Amino acid sequence: MPTLRFRRDNDALFNINHNEIKRALSDANAPLVLRANELIQNALSINLDELSNEKLIEVKHVIKDVKETLKELSKTRIKDGKPLANAVSIVKEFFGQYENSLKSALEILSNKAIEIHETLTTEVNPNNQNNEIVNTDRNTHSLGNINNGAPIISAATQNNEIVQDQREIIVVENINHKWAVESFNRDVLDLDTLKVYFTDHAIKNALNAHLREHGPNVFNGVNYKKILN
Repeated sequence: MPTLRFRRDNDALFNINHNEIKRALSDANAPLVLRANELIQNALSINLDELSNEKLIEVKHVIKDVKETLKELSKTRIKDGKPLANAVSIVKEFFGQYENSLKSALEILSNKAIEIHETLTTEVNPNNQNNEIVNTDRNTHSLGNINNGAPIISAATQNNEIVQDQREIIVVENINHKWAVESFNRDVLDLDTLKVYFTDHAIKNALNAHLREHGPNVFNGVNYKKILN
């Protein structure tokens, strides 16, 4: 029978030598790294004060080389990082099967708790209008309990006997809750009220979508600039 291996608190399950990863990447991609460094130096050394057609041709050639190298760097990064990404995916999948099941159970239980609380609260409120909550030093006699043992209805007693003027107490377990957005209809939303909550990232995404459809310089409050394809 295999021996189960338990880790101590705060111990990392996998020990990864990050310096060795950097060394291996540097050795395996030496030509690509060399070309990237040369392009960086070349791009930074270009005299951009000169305005001529020859300078424009030179800059276009450098831009072409930079884009090609960027594409190769990205392709190689994905290829070299795939084994590590796959390992992360395995860890994520392992824990995810339990997390997702627990999240589903939590959602079901949470909805049920809210349903029970709202139903009991609705039933209790009319009773509280006609029955005062007993708050005395006399003993209380429980007439019923909920699952956690708290009394649902109790009556004040004296000499272990229920007094004739007993008053009912309805006890509803308190729950912590908050509101969340479930869905929305963009056709009826008051976007003018919501605009103060829009993040810059969300606004820029909307502006880029507007730019693709309508072109530049047609939207107030926006500065446009040309970029090369």
